Amino acid sequence: MSITRRPATLLALTAAAFVAAPAGAGAAEQLAASDGERIGLFENSSVKKVKSLKVKGLRGAQEIAGLDVRPCTDELFAMAVANDRAQLYGVKLDRKDGEARLRSKGGRFEVDGDSFGFDFNPVVDRIRIVSGRGQNLRVSPGPAPAPCPQATVIPPAGTVLVDKPLNYADGAFPGRPRVTGVAYTNSVAGATTTQLLDIDGKTGNLFEQIPPNDGTLVDIGELEATPRGSVGFDIARNRGFASFTPKGKKRTESRLYSVALRTGDVRNLGEISKLKGPVTSLAALRKG
Repeated sequence: MSITRRPATLLALTAAAFVAAPAGAGAAEQLAASDGERIGLFENSSVKKVKSLKVKGLRGAQEIAGLDVRPCTDELFAMAVANDRAQLYGVKLDRKDGEARLRSKGGRFEVDGDSFGFDFNPVVDRIRIVSGRGQNLRVSPGPAPAPCPQATVIPPAGTVLVDKPLNYADGAFPGRPRVTGVAYTNSVAGATTTQLLDIDGKTGNLFEQIPPNDGTLVDIGELEATPRGSVGFDIARNRGFASFTPKGKKRTESRLYSVALRTGDVRNLGEISKLKGPVTSLAALRKG
């Protein structure tokens, strides 16, 4: 999941509230952030049938900057941005709109960049945040009841560990990566193993980030469609999904792709319509 915006503030969306929402929301398979304060709901097979909801309650100039479901609680967390600072929120979605509620009171942290990837590690219950400038962070989502991993010792929401910057393994590519979408495999409650995969907008390749804390990117393969700008990325039931504008197209023409996790091959599932701006973050539902 990722976003391109002014650097970051975190949002959390309660997936339970979303799934129970009327008017067909329960059939949605993807959530997409767009236009700073909107979330679109749609199915993989119906990307032109998007229900767009405005999220209220963000502070100041904050904009939504990332989405993901917390595997052990079925909450959907998100990231928004304002002046290089980040926070956590909880958001409820209903038929007409969304309501953001501050999760990490006073718990702001610094981010570096204008494009971000955002995803939960299901094994240790931490949020991985990376930026197009190579930043590589682990962020606590805050305490939660069992069966969340480390439920009794997890730090307050917004607590950050700064890991090594992103880098290409063995200098396989020149310069610094521009990763704008990350996703963990096996993103379900009780997971004991997982892999972190990255989409790099600079090379147009899919990578495995291993070890994640070292930020080392090992090439898997080309996407066959180079992203322009931000990339949304998530994995559900061992299927990868990415949202981005391919080079050569208008910035607002975000498309949904299926991604082969072993090769990087992509298949165009169609242009995501009815959103005011490009899709900047993607969260897949029904991961189990």
